[in-house]
Amino acid sequence: MIDIQKITAIDVHTHAEVSCCQPHDDYRSEFDVAFAKYFKSDKRPTIQETADFYRDSNLAFVMFTVDSEHNVAMHKPNVYIDLSGWSPKYFPKQLIQYANTMLKNRMLFGTDFPLITPERWMKDFEDAGFKEEVKPLILKENAIKMLGLNG
Repeated sequence: MIDIQKITAIDVHTHAEVSCCQPHDDYRSEFDVAFAKYFKSDKRPTIQETADFYRDSNLAFVMFTVDSEHNVAMHKPNVYIDLSGWSPKYFPKQLIQYANTMLKNRMLFGTDFPLITPERWMKDFEDAGFKEEVKPLILKENAIKMLGLNG
């Protein structure tokens, strides 16, 4: 079980890069070449390696996405927005405004790992304009509520 007091954040947008059951699918060779060039390696993490990485970093993760537009989240109480796919320094001002106000209880930390590491995302998050009282909601508390981890 997750020790909620020990972790610093819950990343709700990670990718299972290596299948447990299927061989590598070469349908995305251009993506594979770009990945290898960017990371200077063509080795993709297994689910176990991803779990070990997050555990060693005192982080938790889930491997599913909850991508949605802000207008849906404002009208549907069970819809959350994960902030993955971009470094927070590139977030539009409107997104940060909504995260600091009307949608502060619906925003979730997400990195798009391994394309964006949790360390890079959280470093950029510090200076992106989020209110101090909203940061713990985004990093951890909203995911705890969404995932029903309070018991």
